[in-house]
Amino acid sequence: MLCEDCGKKKATVHFTQIVSNKKTALNLCLDCARNRGFENSLSTGSFSLGNILASFIQESEEAGTKPLPKIKCQGCGLSYQDFREYGRLGCHRCYETFFDNLKDLLRRIHGSNDHAGKVPRSAQEKFIVRKELKKLQREMKRAVEREDFEEAAAFRDKIRKLQHKRTGKTEQEDSL
Repeated sequence: MLCEDCGKKKATVHFTQIVSNKKTALNLCLDCARNRGFENSLSTGSFSLGNILASFIQESEEAGTKPLPKIKCQGCGLSYQDFREYGRLGCHRCYETFFDNLKDLLRRIHGSNDHAGKVPRSAQEKFIVRKELKKLQREMKRAVEREDFEEAAAFRDKIRKLQHKRTGKTEQEDSL
């Protein structure tokens, strides 16, 4: 398909716009697209997942306007400021180190903080138990914050039972 402006070069930029339920499509060569003010970020090489994440981080923090935490990863030494600038974590420990600051960002990108992907059959039961433990711990923490200590104690007991089930120990063996 040839460029709709110059009619000479191959159209490599395809622009579609819908205004008031009217669809307008333009097929342009790169030069004509630039002349019209359309910039193809893939052809300029400015497209980077790190840049996209960095922009999400900046938007999210500008909306909250809270000061940047002064923490560094013990694994690789990356600071939160560096992560915010580059949009990349340095190692697996960065995720744990910066998790409290990443929760909102991950929720915005993925729609959730919880893993929803596949788990190998051999690890499914352990994964389910671990997920349930985390859920109970969050609920217990909320109950304590509400000063509902009876409910918190009930969650504590459920957590202990699950932990014993996971380790295979009985409560009597654990207390010895």
